[in-house]
Amino acid sequence: MGYRKTLPWLAAVAFFTTACSGASGTGPATAAGLSSASEEQNKALVLRLYSEAFNQDKTDVVRELVGADYVQHDKSVPGGADGQVKQFQDLKAKIPGAVATVKRTAADRDLVAVHWHASATPANEATGEAKVDLYRVGNGKLVEHWSITQTVPATTVSGNSLFSDQYQYPNGAPTLSEEQEETNREFAVTAYRKLSDGDAAVVDTSWDTSTTRRSRTEQVR
Repeated sequence: MGYRKTLPWLAAVAFFTTACSGASGTGPATAAGLSSASEEQNKALVLRLYSEAFNQDKTDVVRELVGADYVQHDKSVPGGADGQVKQFQDLKAKIPGAVATVKRTAADRDLVAVHWHASATPANEATGEAKVDLYRVGNGKLVEHWSITQTVPATTVSGNSLFSDQYQYPNGAPTLSEEQEETNREFAVTAYRKLSDGDAAVVDTSWDTSTTRRSRTEQVR
């Protein structure tokens, strides 16, 4: 079936969704019971990696933020602070003049996800690379990192950029309780797992296709 062409990318998205739900099933258990204040502190720590280390070339900030046993899952760089420095240097060599523009962040327990744009011309969202990084934070240090990257295309089938916000809540964005957030996480994880297992019918039951510019056939092709 045609939708299988999208499974490598969907698998990556499912991984991030699952990890942020605290239900990855592999690796160390996700820290439980962190307060919203702790999650905000974790986000602030991670964002320094982009605003200071990447955009201001402050390699000392990387060494300040990264733990001694930093586990790196990027295939092209080693672990530790030196590996994180190399990853940023390699990206800047690939995209001369690149700056990091953070588009979205999400924190859940000891995990922080960052959706960002690496480009020398950040005002043009059809340039550079779209990246999602996932960090684990432990004792005030970055201790583990995963990432996915996509080269930004000049155009998209939907007409939307890889970074724009298009969805509008009918009555404004809701304020969710922790219980409601957990329900949303479980819903998203279940939907992606079904799709990756080959259940294309889940698109009809779990995706609101009326909010996109593409037909359902285009979505699952």
